[in-house]
Amino acid sequence: MLIDNSYKDLEIKPVSELMAESLDSAVLYSDKLKGGVRELMLEVEETRGKGVIVDGDKILPTVVAIMEGVEWLMKIYNKCQFFSSRPIFNDEDNLIKSKILSALQLLIDHIETDETDHILYDLRDELTPGLNMLDAKLKELAKFSNKRGVKSGILMQ
Repeated sequence: MLIDNSYKDLEIKPVSELMAESLDSAVLYSDKLKGGVRELMLEVEETRGKGVIVDGDKILPTVVAIMEGVEWLMKIYNKCQFFSSRPIFNDEDNLIKSKILSALQLLIDHIETDETDHILYDLRDELTPGLNMLDAKLKELAKFSNKRGVKSGILMQ
C-alpha cells in the first residue's frame, strides 16, 4: 500500500486564522465586485445616453462574472458563519440571499428577452442594495471572528 506524503509539507493553520484570511479576501473582493457593478451601470447609462439600445449579448459576460463573484462571496460568508458559531439561518441572511438572487434573475431575464431598458434599474435598485447588505454582513462577521481569534489585516488598518 502506498502512502500519500504530498500533504506532509503543508502548513497547518487554525480555523480562526483561515477564516480571517478568507474574510479579508472576501471584503476586498466585495469592494471590487461592487466597483464592477458601478462600471457596468456607467456603461449602460452612457450607452442609453447616446440613444443606443444596450446590447444584452455584450454585457452578458460581465453579468455572468458578477454572478460567479456573488456565488463565491456567499460561499465564504456561509462557511465562515458556520465555523464562527453564529446562527446559520436568520431572516436577514435569507433576505440578502433572496434580494441578490432575485436581482440577478431579473437581470438575466431582461437580457434574454431584450428588455434592456430595465437593466440599469436592475443593477442600481435591485442588485446594488443586496450587495451592500452582503458586504456589511461580511464585515460584521469578520469583526466577530476577530474578537474570537486571529486579527484580520484589513480590519486592523
